[in-house]
Amino acid sequence: MFVRLLQQRGFTLIEVLVTFLIIAVGLLGLAALQQQTTLAQLESYQAAQALNLVEDMSSRIRLNPSAAINDAYTPGATYGQDSLCTVSDANTQAANDLCAWGQSIAGSTVRTADDDPDGAGVNVGAPINAAGCISAKDTSGDGVKFIVALQWQGVTKSAEVTFTCNGQTQTAADALFGGEGYRRVLFREVVLRG
Repeated sequence: MFVRLLQQRGFTLIEVLVTFLIIAVGLLGLAALQQQTTLAQLESYQAAQALNLVEDMSSRIRLNPSAAINDAYTPGATYGQDSLCTVSDANTQAANDLCAWGQSIAGSTVRTADDDPDGAGVNVGAPINAAGCISAKDTSGDGVKFIVALQWQGVTKSAEVTFTCNGQTQTAADALFGGEGYRRVLFREVVLRG
């Protein structure tokens, strides 16, 4: 009977500490997974925004083919960075389309105390550092081809992109997008026949 009283009952302190260590490692792994999921979600959201912006301009070109063929949509500018135009000032449909597209790429600036405590404004509704362009037409083949492109800054590093937009050099892209590994590009070819 004396032997039974000396038997161990409950957990020892070492067992409890090992259990806490295992739980802590699991929680750290879960936190890392949450961070990666959030970054992937932001990348996906920006790509969806970029796709909407590229499709918008592609549709505008398709709806105004005579102006597109006469180079009204290829002035060689980059849109979205300094969108100072107003749609009411545009004197043609093409100028209106380019101005509206530039404003969409630039996004909206929100200034609220909750979202922006320093008062500088928070850019919402567009990918980070977005810049759009429409390349010069290509008349080879059966129709006239335009390339509508949008570049933006990703949040995670990936493969380098070698696409140039309206002659923008790679060094200029490095400054704008935080390095080639963060540059994202989406483009759509628009072919007008006849």
